[in-house]
Amino acid sequence: MSTSTLTIVTHILGPHKTDNVIVPIDNINTNVAQATSPISPQDKEKLERRLSERPDKRDLVDRNILRDSTVAPALQAAQSQLQRSQLQDKLDRELQSRPKPEELVQKGILSEDEAPVSA
Repeated sequence: MSTSTLTIVTHILGPHKTDNVIVPIDNINTNVAQATSPISPQDKEKLERRLSERPDKRDLVDRNILRDSTVAPALQAAQSQLQRSQLQDKLDRELQSRPKPEELVQKGILSEDEAPVSA
């Protein structure tokens, strides 16, 4: 058998384990079919149980795991970035209009010893 007629097929042995096996190209279809056989009854039962215990979308939104959005999923990242930029702009504007410590001392909001020392 020549090297050109060989290929590597990955067989799943279990969770997080793989084994690369060299097989002839002629046998690749049957080997792939065997590697993709249905899951065991125990695994199927475990999967069904976990899926039945899965929280619904509303619960995930309430717990801030999912975002509650009416925007298409492809646009949700852009929407989130836009909201973040708008919030940053608003914060920058508010910080620009923030009164200086000297003004707060003059208005009696801060005492002299509470005011930060200006450099």
